[in-house]
Amino acid sequence: MTTSPRSAFSPLQSDTWEAVCRGRGKSTFSGVGTGWHALAILEHRRFGRYLYLPYGPVAQDAEALEQALRWARGVAHNQRAMFLRVEPPTAGPWYRSTLKVEVSRQAALLHHWGFVSAPADLQPRRTRCIDLRASDQEILGNMTGTNRTVYRSTAERGLEIRTSHDPKDMVHLTELIDRTAARQGFTPHAHTELAALAQATLPQGDSTLFLAEHKNNVVSAVLAVDGGDMRIFAHGASDRDFSKLRAHQSLIVTAILDAKERGLLVADLYGIAPSDDPEHPWAGFSKFKASFGGYVVEHSGAWDFPVWPMAYHAMTGARRVIAAMRPSMR
Repeated sequence: MTTSPRSAFSPLQSDTWEAVCRGRGKSTFSGVGTGWHALAILEHRRFGRYLYLPYGPVAQDAEALEQALRWARGVAHNQRAMFLRVEPPTAGPWYRSTLKVEVSRQAALLHHWGFVSAPADLQPRRTRCIDLRASDQEILGNMTGTNRTVYRSTAERGLEIRTSHDPKDMVHLTELIDRTAARQGFTPHAHTELAALAQATLPQGDSTLFLAEHKNNVVSAVLAVDGGDMRIFAHGASDRDFSKLRAHQSLIVTAILDAKERGLLVADLYGIAPSDDPEHPWAGFSKFKASFGGYVVEHSGAWDFPVWPMAYHAMTGARRVIAAMRPSMR
């Protein structure tokens, strides 16, 4: 992939993610033009296939975005995909909070070009980012005092932080994720998917596994994936029995400063609640991520272009009927 038309972009639009997808047996397509580039992934579902551009295409302005979308529509048609799904970042940079007008302008353009808002977002619509062009002192200064203290007292609390690029060490993270899922009642990512991600990125240095150990036991783990001059915090989990050690905070701060040392430009803590509603189910971890400083980057969400309109509208209509029936079936 060529130099980005933007100063930073999501790893989900990078060569790194293309390798991950190919490792999972998926077909990928790369496009590049004046002021834009894109990675598209052909996804297969029970209802058919669709072409997906996670956080893409990446374009420097509206004209470049239109050209990129024209390319993507062509690929979707050639692959006989039912629809094209895109998630283009807004025109503003990843270095600052997104302006509401940038989000609404992007949505209006996509609607004008024949796209419809997707039934659901696949990637977070809102996320919290940290500008790594700042100094270490400034980055730490924007965090809460508690997080600064926790980070600086890591060793005093009997914690040892280490990094790994060995896919075999992913077992520590998957075990912690499984325990967390069992406790909170959600379905974790399949081990095969996490293994494919680790195999495609860890040995090459495109991701880093951060591990916090207490008396030779791994009590917290974070997998950070790099690409497009950005680091995303893709997966993480901690052992609740050791929550008082606050190992996860130490890991995240370490990973943020490590990203800066590696010359990356933005750290994406990856996903927060879609609004600031304190009653939202995600309000808790959104507040946790806010404790590391940074700012909110917002996107216009996922948008679909029906390549085969009749089939697409039949699918979305059937989904609405099923969703409406679910409450009465409980």
